[in-house]
Amino acid sequence: MGWSCDANVGDTLALWSDLCAEQNGTSNCYTGTDGEKYFYQLSRVEHDDGHAGGVTWRELPDGKARKMGRFYIQPNGDASRFPTAWPFDKLLGNNCPRCGAATVRDDRYCGACGCRTLG
Repeated sequence: MGWSCDANVGDTLALWSDLCAEQNGTSNCYTGTDGEKYFYQLSRVEHDDGHAGGVTWRELPDGKARKMGRFYIQPNGDASRFPTAWPFDKLLGNNCPRCGAATVRDDRYCGACGCRTLG
């Protein structure tokens, strides 16, 4: 049996993965606005409403990692909580004028409705 989430959550996660890959060449690692190296891990827990969550970690100089906190992606694809210096902050607060969901990719693309009329 596999894991599932709402399609909007899946779109947000796919875009996060793309943005991390563009920045660092990996699907879940990123350099925060503070210059520190971070990565996130998605929880395997399935939620009835389709939301998803997980944990972010900061890489330490000794090769270990420190848990920084949890993130939460609402069923509509909006990231309502992210505990670290997320460099793609436009994912966390701008709303699409068409559908109201959080926008992504420098305000040019909405992961929820797919429109590209945002800038």
